[in-house]
Amino acid sequence: MAKTIGQLLGLPALTEAVNETLSGLPQEKFLPAAFKNLTQEVIGNSVLAVLLKGQRKVSKLVKYGAPPVGAPLETIADQSWILYASSENIPIDPITFQNLRAYDSWELQRKGEMEIGRQIGLFVKKQMNLQSTITMMQLNKGLTYWDVNGNLLPSSSGAFETIGSIGISANNQNQCNGLIDTTWANPNANIPLMVRKIKKQCLFDTGYELEQAMYGQNVPTYIQKNSYCMDYLARDPSMRSKFLTTNEIPDGFLDLKWVPAWKAFYEDYTETNRQIMDSDGVTFYPEPSRDWYELDLGSTYVPKTLNVIPDVDAMMSNLETKYGIYSYGHINMMPVSLTIVSGNVFLPNIKNPGVLFQAIVAF
Repeated sequence: MAKTIGQLLGLPALTEAVNETLSGLPQEKFLPAAFKNLTQEVIGNSVLAVLLKGQRKVSKLVKYGAPPVGAPLETIADQSWILYASSENIPIDPITFQNLRAYDSWELQRKGEMEIGRQIGLFVKKQMNLQSTITMMQLNKGLTYWDVNGNLLPSSSGAFETIGSIGISANNQNQCNGLIDTTWANPNANIPLMVRKIKKQCLFDTGYELEQAMYGQNVPTYIQKNSYCMDYLARDPSMRSKFLTTNEIPDGFLDLKWVPAWKAFYEDYTETNRQIMDSDGVTFYPEPSRDWYELDLGSTYVPKTLNVIPDVDAMMSNLETKYGIYSYGHINMMPVSLTIVSGNVFLPNIKNPGVLFQAIVAF
């Protein structure tokens, strides 16, 4: 049975394409699900983060029966963040458009439907790739770099705009203010002690326990050759077996869940694959929770139907709000053609940047 263009390209069909996750980049599969599922819908393209500090001081001692002594009020700070926004459109080939209009030929219409589905799937997947890539960069670099044409860059070289500073202290980056005091490339480096120092610092700074770590491609080799770690791995049969069979750092080693972030990459505008995680990088963080992280999804108006709208009032009533990734189609009149639009408004929001330790372990 032939379908109308509205049925083929209406909001439900496009939403189904948006939810397709079978293809894409590796980080969509290994990135902990919480970094994608802890979402918060916000109106527009900005979010106000209120920075609250817990109470960790102790009260003063006074003589029994003495009057109370004064204590200062605790301060509250806030920070406004602008969300990432992306929007692209693609024209539909005129032949495909005509096939969609072939209501008297199921075969021709089916060809048009299949081509539209393929184009939408690939087109919207770019938005999902962008979101997962930016999430990885926020967690492991804290910054993203863009050229003058809005293309994502792997480093600051050639950058026209730098976005996404989430307030991570210099003490939480590189060698973490001396907590990593010996390069991990040295087989005699006391890696367990350095990890313990970083855990202690996070606990002192924020009260959070570090429970997970993303790592670059060289890190398993450093651990495998390390004199302290070899003894630990050799004495634990399950750890030894996992290391030997997977060639990755086993979960539970040094009481952490290890995430192989070296797999993360994206293809840039020159069709070159770009690595996201530094080869000698390790990012330590607590179990993902709304206490310190959320994926903010900004709002965008999208049309409900493909109909040609006769007046402004009708156009306004034909709109609805979508959060995060969106997609829709519209008909152009001069000349008559079809365009697909896809976009996203989002921010991987590190609400408490003190819980991230973005270390470079070999230097």
